[in-house]
Amino acid sequence: MDERKENMELSAKKSWLRAVACVGVAASLFISVLAQAASVCSGSSTTLHAGTYQLTGPAMAAIAKTNDLAYFAEQQDVDAGGNTAYAGHLYANRLSATASVSSPAVWDAAALMTVPDRQVKLYTQGADGHFLLLSTAQSNLNLLPSTIAAQMQVNGSNAIAALINPDYQGGAWLAGRSASSLMGRPMYAQPILAGQAVVVGSEDGFLYGFDNTTGALLWGFIPAELLPSTQTPGALIGANPWGQARYSLYAGNNYLMATAMQGAIHMAFTLNADGTLASIAWKDYEQGQTSPTMPVGGAAPTVALDQTGSAAGKAAYIYGMTLKRVSIVDGSNPQLFTICACGGSPTSNLVYINDSAAYYGTSTGNVEGAFGIVAPGQLLGPSTPVLYVTGAYLPGYTDGRFMLVGASATRAKTFYPVGNSVTGGWQFSATSSTGVPVLPSGATITSIPTISGGLIYFGLTDSSTLCTQQAYEVGPLSLLTGQPVLTGSLFRNSSLGSSMQLLGAGVAFFAPETVFNGQSFVMADSNGGGSNTTATGFGAYAENILDWGNRNIRNDWRELTNFIVGWLKMPWKSLGGHSPEDESGNDGLA
Repeated sequence: MDERKENMELSAKKSWLRAVACVGVAASLFISVLAQAASVCSGSSTTLHAGTYQLTGPAMAAIAKTNDLAYFAEQQDVDAGGNTAYAGHLYANRLSATASVSSPAVWDAAALMTVPDRQVKLYTQGADGHFLLLSTAQSNLNLLPSTIAAQMQVNGSNAIAALINPDYQGGAWLAGRSASSLMGRPMYAQPILAGQAVVVGSEDGFLYGFDNTTGALLWGFIPAELLPSTQTPGALIGANPWGQARYSLYAGNNYLMATAMQGAIHMAFTLNADGTLASIAWKDYEQGQTSPTMPVGGAAPTVALDQTGSAAGKAAYIYGMTLKRVSIVDGSNPQLFTICACGGSPTSNLVYINDSAAYYGTSTGNVEGAFGIVAPGQLLGPSTPVLYVTGAYLPGYTDGRFMLVGASATRAKTFYPVGNSVTGGWQFSATSSTGVPVLPSGATITSIPTISGGLIYFGLTDSSTLCTQQAYEVGPLSLLTGQPVLTGSLFRNSSLGSSMQLLGAGVAFFAPETVFNGQSFVMADSNGGGSNTTATGFGAYAENILDWGNRNIRNDWRELTNFIVGWLKMPWKSLGGHSPEDESGNDGLA
C-alpha cells in the first residue's frame, strides 16, 4: 500500500465532510428556510421537528389515474417523548378521483424493512468494480477496493454491521437515530420513479430502491468511498450523502443516475425490469470536488433534451469548475469543458439541451452558456445567486427556439437566447413586470418553477417569522407573458379567483406535472403536514392548457422529479422524431 496515496484518500474523505458543513451561501440560505419551517415552536428547541415532515416534494407517475400512488419521502427528528430519534420514511398514498391524496398511507417502505432483508439486499462496490454484498464485505474487508480496505481494518467490520442493523451493539452506533428505524432521514433527496422501483437517498448513506407497488425493499447501495467515514458513529447525520437521482431509458436499458458526496461522485446503474440492480454502468469519483450548491447534495447527471443529434446517449454534469459529458452506457468518451470563473462559480442545476447549448446559474447572478455559446449575461444582479434554471421550447418555431427561466430566492426572469444574442422577457419579483403578479414582501422562491403546457408556476414561502411560515403557489401564469391564466383552471377542485393559492404551513416544493385521468395536473406541495395521514400541504391544479401542439407528446419526463432540474418540452417532430422506445421510457416520472 502506498502510504501517500492512503493519506490522500483519507484527506479527501475529511475534505468532503468539511464541505458538507459549508455547502455555500446559496444552499445555506435555502436550507435554513426549510429547517425553520420544520422547527418546534414551543419550548427551548427550535431545531427539531415535533412530528414527521418533508424536505422535498413527492414522486408520482407521469400518467396516472384514480387509486394510483403518490410517494412522499418524510422524516422525524424526535419520538413521542420529545427525545432525539432520527428516522426516515417513504409513504405511499393513493390519489383520489379529485387528485387529492388519501389517508392513511397504503404503506411505509421503512416500516416494511427487516434486518434479514438488509443482510441480503444491501450492496457496495467491490475491488472488481461490481456489486458486493455488505454482509460479505463485513466478513472479508479485503474484497473492498484496496485504498478503502486499508482504512477499514481497525473498526470496519463493526461499522458495516451497524450499517446493516443500526441498533447493533445495543445502540452504540445510533448517534441520535431511532433504534426502531432501519432507514435514515431522506433529507433533501427527492424520490423518483425508475421503472418498477421508487428510489430515494438517505442520510444513512444508502440509495434505496423499493418496489413501487408493494414497498418491499429491492436493494440499497452505499458507495465504497463513504464507508471509512461510517466508522465514526453519526458521521453522516445531516451530511446529505446522496443528492438527486434520475432515470432514463436508453437503447432498451434502464439507467439510474445519481450523485453522492456533494457531487464528488456521479454514477449510473442499470436496472432489471423488476427494478432490481443489474450492474454498475459507470462511476466518476473526483476527490475533493463538489457540485453546484443547488440542488442540495448535487444534481444528478442529466441527459440531453434533444436526443436526435450528437448528444444522443450522453449525460452531463458539473463538479468544481468543470462540466463533463460522458456516455450514459459506460461513462466512456469523457469530454471536459472548463467553466470560466469570470461569470462566477456555478450555483444551480444544469440545463443540457444539446451538444451546442447548455446553461447554468452562477453566484454572481448570471445565467451562463456552456460549450462555447454566448452567455445570456447578468440576470439577477451581482449579489443574487441564481438557484434555478429551467425553460421550454417555444411553439411555432422549427429551429428549436426556447425560453429560459432563471430564478434566485427573490427574483425570476425569462429570456430568449437566439444565435449570439439574448432577448429579455418578463420578471417576477417585488418589482414585477407590468401585469405580472408581485412577489409578496417577506416571501421567497423555494423551488424550481414548474412549466406545464405553456404555463408556469412558482412555489413561494412566507419566511417572515420562524414558526408561522406559510407556503403558496403562484400560477398558472403564461410562460410567454407572465400574465395570470385563471379561466378554466381549478385548485383543489375549486375555481381560481387569484393567481396565488395557500398550500399550507411550511415551505413550498417543486410541483411535478402529471396527466391524471386524462387531464393535465400540477401537483403542488409543502412540508407542513404528512406522515401516514393526508399531506396537509398537498394541492392539485387542474389545468386549462394553452395550445402548444400535441399534449400527448412529451420530452424528458425524468426531468420532472429531480427537485431542481430544468424541464424543457416541445413536440418531438420539431426535433426530428423519437422512437416508441423513447416514449415508454418517458412515461415514468423519474
